[in-house]
Amino acid sequence: MNTKKDFTKAIGSLSLDKGDILEYLENSYNEIHGFLWDEATLCTVLLSQIQRKLSIGGDVAEIGLWYGKYFFLLSLLCREGEKATGVDSFVHAADPVEHERQFRQFLQDSVSGNKHVSVLKEDSQTLTPRDLDPDNEKKIRIFSVDGDHTCAGALHDLKLAAETICQGGVIILDDYYNPTCPGVTEAYFRFDVMYREYNLRPFAYIANKLFITHDSHAQQYYDLFFTELKNNEDIPFGQQALDFHENHNNLGIPIQLSGADILIVLLNTWPQ
Repeated sequence: MNTKKDFTKAIGSLSLDKGDILEYLENSYNEIHGFLWDEATLCTVLLSQIQRKLSIGGDVAEIGLWYGKYFFLLSLLCREGEKATGVDSFVHAADPVEHERQFRQFLQDSVSGNKHVSVLKEDSQTLTPRDLDPDNEKKIRIFSVDGDHTCAGALHDLKLAAETICQGGVIILDDYYNPTCPGVTEAYFRFDVMYREYNLRPFAYIANKLFITHDSHAQQYYDLFFTELKNNEDIPFGQQALDFHENHNNLGIPIQLSGADILIVLLNTWPQ
């Protein structure tokens, strides 16, 4: 059984600047409600490290913030000159006013010096690419899509992300293949068929999140994630993932989605 201490140690072993991230994980991260696996947290930090190796810079964004657990992590991954943009209508909780108050308090507590963070209180379905990228710079390097879970809603948000990420940027689609959210899975497949012009394909499915990038970078991400799993003994699920893929290879069963090789990290428990 992997513990919080195991994942904190694994993040500590990564090479990027992580002081604020570790402080967040050891403090308010544990107090914020949200369905977020530690595997997804670790691999998101690892993704940011890999982007640095690939010289991919840019902003981060998320649609669907809930109480901010994942968004604050993304915000802490920002480097000098980068910004974090969150979008949420704050209308889905039983007490929307209290929900937004708690979110903003967590923001103040979790992301020190948060001048680089902006939150749009909007329904993402009303947004266009220019609302997130007014100068058409396409500079978002990580875009988390976790908003409207209907097929139409998730499809709109995927298209919005595809039009604003930088070359080699990554869209992280939450609740893909989650049987309680079938609309999200349908939205991905509709997007894959309808919008081939964006040249996007998946490279990993980790802890309820599908990682998607441009054809030009997908193999690099796939290879570098595998390299980290093989070489970093501090990653608590690394050997399990490697064994899973080796077993499938031995059976002659390729692990692919939309014709692309993908890394899969299996899960045993639902986050508390």
